[in-house]
Order: sequence, then structure tokens, then C-alpha cells
Amino acid sequence: MLFDKPALTVEKQIELLKLRGLQFKDETKAIQTLHYIGYYRLRAYTYPFQENNTEFLGIEHSFKSKMYFEDIIKLYKFDRHLRLLIFNAIEKIEISLRAQILYHFGLEHGSHWQMDISLYKDPNNYMALMENFYRNSKQSKEDFMIKYKKTYTNPSLPASWMLLEVMSLGSLSKIYKELNYSKAKQQVSLSFGLPKVEVLESWVECFTYVRNICAHHNRLWNRNLAKPPKLPYNTIYDFLTKDKSKAISHKEKVKIYWVLYSMNYLLKQIDIEGDFNFSQQLKSIMASCPLNQQKHMGFQENWLFEPFWQ
Repeated sequence: MLFDKPALTVEKQIELLKLRGLQFKDETKAIQTLHYIGYYRLRAYTYPFQENNTEFLGIEHSFKSKMYFEDIIKLYKFDRHLRLLIFNAIEKIEISLRAQILYHFGLEHGSHWQMDISLYKDPNNYMALMENFYRNSKQSKEDFMIKYKKTYTNPSLPASWMLLEVMSLGSLSKIYKELNYSKAKQQVSLSFGLPKVEVLESWVECFTYVRNICAHHNRLWNRNLAKPPKLPYNTIYDFLTKDKSKAISHKEKVKIYWVLYSMNYLLKQIDIEGDFNFSQQLKSIMASCPLNQQKHMGFQENWLFEPFWQ
């Protein structure tokens, strides 16, 4: 089938939205808003409120109920605030993960443990990681990396605490996942209150996926996540009961609520000073959530009153 949809002026875009049933309180301001956000980006926020599989009175994508353009903008802004909070939370988690990996593996296996093939599960994946190590080492403009390369010739790669400092969260996630089970790997997981390393592997992989969504400013609030976190019940600190963990369906797990839940668990261990206070910031943002969308984000009924969020 040939794609033949024409590009529309902002004025025509507003006419189309009005035809589909969206109402406007201030069309002049709406024109300015669409100029700087873009119709297609905003489409991700109107889509859940439209009839997308059937026509109504011969009109495609008609709105299911009375709704204002300004409500959609509030939802767009809410999503942005949520992404910024999550992005900041993941920064703290990433820094802590890097610190724990470097500390425990450095003590047990020395300064260049990242080069030891015996520590990894799969030789092929090890080679891919090594290529990534050398690429990051070559491309880095950090003073400490340049000084190492000028001063030392053996080993060819900088020490782990230098090299991992310039690696992304995605790379850290792959490194941790590819490492064999060991005392050091267990200690990293235990430092976050998680007895099972596969749970931390799952969470970091999930956070990497969510971080990429945030970094590209994509819609997050009601997204079904391709990499949901594992939800354990045998944690060191309060998380979920066994019955609750097993009762959560896959449909629930892919919602952002359980990512936030997992983040809050880690941040309780990480945020020693208590200056970040993820729980309170999340409550404040959720209080501004327009159009009553908590359910579509997977939030549990009465979640505000759970001891876990206090």
C-alpha cells in the first residue's frame, strides 16, 4: 500500500484534531505549542484516548470522550517530569553499580580483572566486550585515560577503575551479566539487598532500557516495557511477599510502576544522605498526574499508603 498522507500546516493539524473531537480553550496558544512540540510527538499522548481500530461517523481516530488539547499538554508535561525523575534516579544507581563492581572485583581479582577470560561465561561474548573496552579506551578524551596510555604499555588497557568510568550503563549491564557467578558477583548483588544475582542483572537491564527511553525524550508513562524487571520475594529488605510476587501478572509487570518500585528498593540502600528522596518526589509528581492515568501506569490501589513508599 502506498503511503500518501501529505504534510499539514499547524493550522490544518488543529482542524484535523477538531474534526476528530478534540476541543481547544486557546487555539492561538495551541498553534504555538504544536510548532515547538510537533504533531507526531503529541500523537503518542492522544492515541490512548482515540478510537484507533474503528471509524466513528466516518471519522478515523475520533476521541472516545470529551477532551481538551490542554489536557493532552498537561499529560505531556507530566511525562517529561516523570522521565527527569527516573533519569536522575538511574544516575545514582549507575554510579553505585559501577562502584560496587569495581570494589569487589578489584579486591578479589586485581586491577585488570576485566581482561581475564576465565571470569566470563562465554568466550564469544568476552571478545565482544574486549572490543568494546578497546574502543572506549581509544576514544576516551579523559585526562586519566590519556595519562595511562602515555605512561604504561602493559597491560594494554587501563585499570578497571579507569576503564569502567567511561563505560555506559548499557555496557555495565552487559559486563555484569556476562561475568560468571562468583563471590565478587554475589557481593555486588548483596550490597543492593538482593541475594540473587539474576535479579540485579534483570533490574539493571531494565533500567538501561528505561534510561534510553528517557534519554531520547520518548513517551514513558503508559508504555509496555520490552524488558520488565524480575520481581523477587526473597530480598534482604522489605520488597514483596511470596504470594504477592507470584500473583503479579506479566501484563502488570510490563508497566512502569514496577520499575519505580524496584528503583525505590535500590535507592533506599544507595541514598544514604536522604537528600534525593525518590519516594517523596514520585508522590509529588503523581499528585499532578492528569486524566487519572495511574491505573494505566500499573499503580496499585492505595499505593500511597504502603509502608514501602513511606
